[in-house]
Amino acid sequence: VDPGIYTEAVLCGTKSVRLLSTGGPSVTFIIPPSGQVGVSLGEGLNTSTLSGFTISNATAGVSIASGLAACPACTPTIISNVIVNCGRGIQAQVSSPTISYNRIQSCSGAGIHLGGPAAALIEGNLIEQNGLGIEMWAAGFPTIRNNIVRRNLGTGILLSNNFCLPRATS
Repeated sequence: VDPGIYTEAVLCGTKSVRLLSTGGPSVTFIIPPSGQVGVSLGEGLNTSTLSGFTISNATAGVSIASGLAACPACTPTIISNVIVNCGRGIQAQVSSPTISYNRIQSCSGAGIHLGGPAAALIEGNLIEQNGLGIEMWAAGFPTIRNNIVRRNLGTGILLSNNFCLPRATS
């Protein structure tokens, strides 16, 4: 995707796609219409990649929803993005995304929300000045390592329900 300001929501549906910015997040912006998600990675088996964007002013910067009861093969990659001024930064339901090297800040809700059984990898992100840092609800077996989670209004890392067994390092 060429640099520019894209004032639209991106809905990938059931297809796995590679959405890559050629210029990086400092020159490639996704600003959806009011009340919409910035990028939705759709239902079913999804192995999409999203890289190099600034996503702002969305109800959620990125939404990943498998639509399934369990989907260990739903493994999208969200890498090297800036997500700012959204409701939630990244929300993943019943999928095992790799969320790496993103800057997620100034979101009114959680910087990252994981829900449902899965095995997400959250690594090397800067998550700051959000309502919460990382929020997990019955999130399976996430691995959380080498992130900076700071200056959030509420809890830095919130675990809820007994179905979440995170592996946290460094």
